[in-house]
Amino acid sequence: MSINISLFTLDKIKHEAKTLKHQLPHLSYMQRLDLASKETLKVRNYHEAKVRCKKHIDSYITINGSVSECSYCGLSFVESQKDDLKVHESRHLEYEKAEVTLGFLPATYKVRENNKKTAYDTLSPYSKTPATIEMALLLIRTHFDRSLTEAIIHKYWRKHPTFEEYVAMSDDYKNMIPEPITTMIRTKYGRIAGQIESGKSYWYPQD
Repeated sequence: MSINISLFTLDKIKHEAKTLKHQLPHLSYMQRLDLASKETLKVRNYHEAKVRCKKHIDSYITINGSVSECSYCGLSFVESQKDDLKVHESRHLEYEKAEVTLGFLPATYKVRENNKKTAYDTLSPYSKTPATIEMALLLIRTHFDRSLTEAIIHKYWRKHPTFEEYVAMSDDYKNMIPEPITTMIRTKYGRIAGQIESGKSYWYPQD
């Protein structure tokens, strides 16, 4: 049974090939790539690793006319355009790095919108279902996931606050969450001021 090879794994192979230069200076970079691929992935050579990687990446792609869409990183691109392929590879790799490090990925746009509607419907003053802190946190989570998505795309996700920190930083509750529940959230998570602009939901690095 063949294993899936991600861009993240392929990136590690490239790094390993570079480090092998000190031990095996008589080998070319391509030879070192082949060696690292054999030892780490148990494949015949680097070319086989690349082919398997492409097959794995392609499993996320759906094609609609001339446009390809990746369900993993959410990017729409034109596969026949080299620049588009480079953009997709860079973004997809960044998503893989984030998932390996964080242990999760932010919810997709479709999931966020569904969760947002569910939360809004429950938190509405006209709802027949009592508002809960769980629904309030679900709503905040959609904003957190959107903010983290932006951070991954622009490669500052390593600095992005955790969900718990984000809840404490967010100040966009006034028109969304009933005051008693806002008080409960503040009691549980505290308040970190000055990190997210009032009325906004995106967190950006403080340079």
